[in-house]
Amino acid sequence: MSKRFAILVLGVVALAGCNSEASRSVGGGDVLAAAGIPGAVASTALSEQDSTPLVARRVWAGPDVDMLGAPSPDGRQLTFVDWSTGDLAVRDLSTGAVKHLTDKGSWSESEEFAEASVISPDGRRVAYAWYDGLWTYELRIMDIEGSAPRILFRDETLGYLEPYDWSPDGSQLLAFLSGGESTELVLISVSDGSVRVAKSLGWRHPANADFSPDGRFIVYDREVDPDSRDRDVYVISTDGGHEVLLVEDPGVDYVLGWAPDGKHILFASDRTGTLGAWMVPVADGEATGPSKLIRPDIWGLYPIGFARNGSYYHGVSLSTADVHVAALDLDTGELLAAPAPVSDRRFGNRGSPEWSPDGRYLAYFQRGSMGGRIRDHRTTISIRSVENGETRDITLNLENLRMIRWSPDGGHLLFWASDRERRRGLFQVDVQTGEFEASLHLEDGQAAWWAEWSPDGKTIYYRVNEGDEGRIIARHVANGRERVLYRLTLPRGITWSVDTSPDGQQLAWFEYDGEHADSVVIRLMVAPTAGGAPQEVHRHGPDEGFPGSLMWSPDGQKLIYLFFFMDGSPPSVWSLPLRGGAPEKLNLTVQGMSALSLHPDGRRIAIGAGQSEGEIWVMEGFLPGDGRGE
Repeated sequence: MSKRFAILVLGVVALAGCNSEASRSVGGGDVLAAAGIPGAVASTALSEQDSTPLVARRVWAGPDVDMLGAPSPDGRQLTFVDWSTGDLAVRDLSTGAVKHLTDKGSWSESEEFAEASVISPDGRRVAYAWYDGLWTYELRIMDIEGSAPRILFRDETLGYLEPYDWSPDGSQLLAFLSGGESTELVLISVSDGSVRVAKSLGWRHPANADFSPDGRFIVYDREVDPDSRDRDVYVISTDGGHEVLLVEDPGVDYVLGWAPDGKHILFASDRTGTLGAWMVPVADGEATGPSKLIRPDIWGLYPIGFARNGSYYHGVSLSTADVHVAALDLDTGELLAAPAPVSDRRFGNRGSPEWSPDGRYLAYFQRGSMGGRIRDHRTTISIRSVENGETRDITLNLENLRMIRWSPDGGHLLFWASDRERRRGLFQVDVQTGEFEASLHLEDGQAAWWAEWSPDGKTIYYRVNEGDEGRIIARHVANGRERVLYRLTLPRGITWSVDTSPDGQQLAWFEYDGEHADSVVIRLMVAPTAGGAPQEVHRHGPDEGFPGSLMWSPDGQKLIYLFFFMDGSPPSVWSLPLRGGAPEKLNLTVQGMSALSLHPDGRRIAIGAGQSEGEIWVMEGFLPGDGRGE
């Protein structure tokens, strides 16, 4: 249930979870895409030594585009995740026909879902990551024509698992494992699931890795330094005895794939100022000549993989996110000022807005991105002055930031994040000095995305899920002592949406109850922060939808919340009077709304909104000869 809610609210994920990418047709390709015919553009390699023609075609555009799959060896099919259910599926790129390979049921029936997948060299099997809904990843294998999946590898200590490639003989899988403070490139036996470490990476996470066609080497990329966004490309022997720095250049370089001819490695680089596709000739795992630019200006390129004929498939991320501010009358529900973006669009991916307690500042995240799998591991919190629009940035060496909450005195910001050792926890940053520290760390198997200060700043309330249980916890700031206020076990659970009343006396939250789509109800609950029986103040019926941001009005008389409807209606904002009455829909709509923050004056509202968009393209004709190496 929580995963279904997360998808509705956040759309794309990117790394551990949903990376579903909707799509947008561009320019003259609109008519072609609508007719099911891929658009095409011609290009040439920009190299003094080579003028090999290149053709790039869009092969998939639509709201169900996903980039977590791989092409079949003949290039006719592409595996992907159908995020309407979380199932692994395969798409015929010529006809558009889709076949589900798994059948897990609806989100209300199961929180499990598929992630990254790769197809075997003979095209008969697919290996894929599977999240079991209880914070554990598995590596599974099944026949692509349909069969019961086989669990090849499972480790409950893992925070993430991703298969990258099959060995050419189909006997091993190259995968990335992340757990605790370690990350590793590993080789997993397809026959018995045994694991051999190919490379220990510390805190690093490759964007991609690939076998050489003869199976002797592995190409991968990694971050250069914890304090730098730069990446380089390396080649290691599969026995781990030999490693070569293949591509070293200031900026971001990451692997796209090892060409089927065995003589070239394709990689992405922003060395010219914009991201482009480059190729370096290789022999025996080492470069034999300079790198050549194959295709310029492909910002947002997401690596997918080569087909046997040398065609290269990749995604293009078109996703955007920004923060808007509007004004409305909570009593009448009328819009007083239309939503307008607050930023000057210096860089994108803004979200999680939050007003300061005095209303003078607006804080929000700005996440740097190369698109696709590559993100700047640093995140910026921007603090914007309401009076003059000046913005001050605090850059943090943290990842996966979620939710901002100002301390009551305005001196600190509270948020969830992961540090460079992959430890997830609740952090605070001093808004004046930019210094940050962890307030608490989550244990393995725990997940939490919401926290809130008490009005006096002495207590932090947070919600944590662990196994079948959800808890709301009060944590004393000074001594770290905790007490559980409320506890629910499946089939009941607490959603991400919780808030503290202005006087600090009450908590409000949404909870769900039920396991199946025809029976799940969503309840809006209010309860004392001191503990006591919760009171249901409103209920949404079975399969009606799921809530997002939840806020008390400044006078404590209303609850304002965002709701996502299952009938396809746009998300909307509602006001519920606590003295009785039904929720009233407010006249506020921004496409892709995902988060709200109400100004202390009760009139202005900050909105996090964005669109998850993407396309699948294929590049052809850029390898010497037929590109197959046969």
